[in-house]
Amino acid sequence: MAALAPFDPGLTLAAALAAYSRPPPAGSLLGLEHEFTLADGNQPVDFRSLIHSLPIDGLRLDPGDINAYRCRSGLALTCDEAEAEVATPPLPVRPGFVSEVEDWDAASRSELQSVLPGGLSLTGYSTHLSAALPDSLAEATADLYARTLAPALALLMERPDSHGLYVRPRPGRLELCGEYVEGPRLGAVAAFVAGSVRACAMTIIGDPNAPTLPPPLRLQLLPSRERYGLRVLRDALGFDLYAAGRRAVLPLDSGATLPASQYLDLAWTAARAALGADARPADLAVADQMVAGDLPLGVEGELPNRSPASPTRLPSSEFGRLLQPRARPGFTLRPVVATWDFTVFLLADGSRSRYVCIPRPALAPFLDLVEQGALDDTLRSHLEASPGRNVLASHAQTARPGVYDALPDPVGLLAPERDPEDSLGPSTLEPGTRSAKSRRGKLPAGARPGKSRPFAGRPGKLTPSTIRPSKFMVPLPSPTTPPIVPLAPPPPPVQPEPRPQRAPSGPGRPPWVVLGSAIVALVVVVAGVVAVLSTSSSENGPEPTPTVTQALPTASPPRPTETTTPVASSTATAVKATETQAAGATTPSPTPSTPTSTPTVRPTDVANATVTSTATPSPTSTSPPTETPRPTATPTKSPAPTATHTATVKPTATKTPCTPTPGAICTPTPIP
Repeated sequence: MAALAPFDPGLTLAAALAAYSRPPPAGSLLGLEHEFTLADGNQPVDFRSLIHSLPIDGLRLDPGDINAYRCRSGLALTCDEAEAEVATPPLPVRPGFVSEVEDWDAASRSELQSVLPGGLSLTGYSTHLSAALPDSLAEATADLYARTLAPALALLMERPDSHGLYVRPRPGRLELCGEYVEGPRLGAVAAFVAGSVRACAMTIIGDPNAPTLPPPLRLQLLPSRERYGLRVLRDALGFDLYAAGRRAVLPLDSGATLPASQYLDLAWTAARAALGADARPADLAVADQMVAGDLPLGVEGELPNRSPASPTRLPSSEFGRLLQPRARPGFTLRPVVATWDFTVFLLADGSRSRYVCIPRPALAPFLDLVEQGALDDTLRSHLEASPGRNVLASHAQTARPGVYDALPDPVGLLAPERDPEDSLGPSTLEPGTRSAKSRRGKLPAGARPGKSRPFAGRPGKLTPSTIRPSKFMVPLPSPTTPPIVPLAPPPPPVQPEPRPQRAPSGPGRPPWVVLGSAIVALVVVVAGVVAVLSTSSSENGPEPTPTVTQALPTASPPRPTETTTPVASSTATAVKATETQAAGATTPSPTPSTPTSTPTVRPTDVANATVTSTATPSPTSTSPPTETPRPTATPTKSPAPTATHTATVKPTATKTPCTPTPGAICTPTPIP
C-alpha cells in the first residue's frame, strides 16, 4: 500500500487528490501491446468469433472498445480485427523496469493461452510500445523521432522480412509499432524506446540537459492509414536498410553520409543518457551488446540461446484492483468506465447515485484511501448533497478528480484522435491541436496497415502514396505531368442577316409527304386562277390572254432537285395582278400588262401558302365578280442557330523515367 499524505476530511475529493493528479513527465511510463494470430492446425481462427465465449476473469468497461475486457491481473484483453490483443497497463520507467516489462510480456501470453480452448496455437503478430508524452509535444516528437531515431529502432526491432515501423502520436503518448518481439530482445527494445522518446521530448522543449541526437536523415515518410501518424518503411532511405544492416551508409539531410554502425551508436548513446538514473546496468546490458555487435540486431536474426522468460506472479496493480466492488458504511462503489487514462465509479446508497471520476495518476491513492476508510465522510457528503446539473460529459473533465450528478454518454469522455485522412496531405494544424475530423475508440481497419502478415505474398514494399510533409524533411521532387490546358468555351451564336429562305419541311418529314402537299396546294392555286380568268372572259368577251398565265406551273410535278430559292410572296403577287386586270380593265389592250417578276413556283413555296377560300364564278351571272381572297403566305421562321460543342480531349499522361537517388523513391506517374 502506497504511503499517503495526511488526509483532511473537510476537503473536497478534488482537493484531497490534487497532489496525486499531476500528469507524468515524458517517457516516465511505458505501455506494451502484443497481437497474436490464432490457428486450429492450419486453419486460421478469427478471435472476434471466440472472445465473448471465453472464461475471462474481467469486465467490459472500455466505452471505446466493445470487445475489451479489463482483467483482474491488470491486463486488458481484446481483438484487433481477427487477431487477439493483450495490453499491459502503463508501467513506470524506474530502475529495474526492463525486467518488469519482460515479466508482463510473459504474463500476457500466459493469460491469453489460459482462456483458449485446447488445440489452438498462438503466433506473435506485432508489438506496440507506447511512451507517455504530453499532447502538446506529441506531433512534433513524432516528426523528430521519425527523422532521427526510427531507423535505429527498426534495426533493433524488425525482422529480416518485416515491412517497417509506424510512428503514431496518440492522446497522452507516442506509439511505436513494429514486428513482434519477446524476451530479452523485447527488453532491449523497451529500453531504447523509453530513452529515445524522452531524448526527443527534451530536445523539443529545449532542455539544457537534452542529449545530442543523431543528425536528421534524408528519408521518405508515408502516411499511416489505420491511425494518424507516419510509416517509415524499410526502403525509406532509398535502399533496403534491413538487407544492408550495419554495412549501410545512410544519407543525411545535410548531403553527407553516415555509416549505419556509427549512426546506431549515436542513437543508443542519446537514449541511454536520457534514461539516466531510471535504469540499472542490467536494464541496458542486452541493448549494449546488440549495438556493439556482440549480439545480432533484429534484422540480422534471432538471439542465440535466448528463450522468453517464464510467467511469474505479477505485482498487484491498481488497474486490476479497481474491478472489485467496495462496500463502505452508507454507500457502495463499483467501476462503470475504465480506460488507461481514467476510471469512473458509481457511488450509490440504494436510492441515490453519483459518478466519481478519477484520473490515472490518482487511481492508486484513491483506492488506498477508500480501503482505509479515509474517504467515507467525503463521499457520503457528496452523495447526500442535493442533486444538481453537474454532468460528466467531456474528456477535459477526466483530467482531475470530481463527483458528478450524471453521465449521459461514456463515449464522450474518450480523447479525440486525429483522423487518418489528415495524414494524406499537408497539415494546417499546429502541433498538439486536434482536427475537426476525429474518431473515438477502436474502429475497424480495412487494409490493416501497421501489420505485415495479412498482405498476400508478404510484399517487401508498399506502393508509396502521398508523402506527408514534415518540417524536418527536405521535400522530394514530385513527378512531372503534362499541364492541362482548359479549352475556350464555344462563341455565342450569331444571328444571321434576314434574307429570303426556303421554308423548312420540318424535322423528320419524308420527302414524298412534302411533294404530295406541294402538288395539292399547287392544284388549288391553279384552280383559283383559272376561275378568275373564266369569270373575266364571260363578262367582257374575248380578250387577249395575259402573259401572266404563261408563268403558272403546269399540273406536272415539279422537280424536287431545284436549288433556286424563290421569293415567298411570288405566287400571291401573280394572283393579285391577275385579279386587278380582270376586274378593273374595261378596254381590251392589245399588249397585256406583264408582272414585274415572273415567279417560278417551287413545291416548298406552295406548301407553305394557305388559301382560305376560292370563289367559283357562275357562267350566267351578270353581277360583278366577287373578289377572290388573296392567298396568305405563312411567314417562315428562321431556324435558331445551333451552338457547336467542341469535344474536350484529355491530355495523355506519359510515364516519366525515374532514377533512384539517396533519400528518394521512384513514384510511378499516374495514367488517367
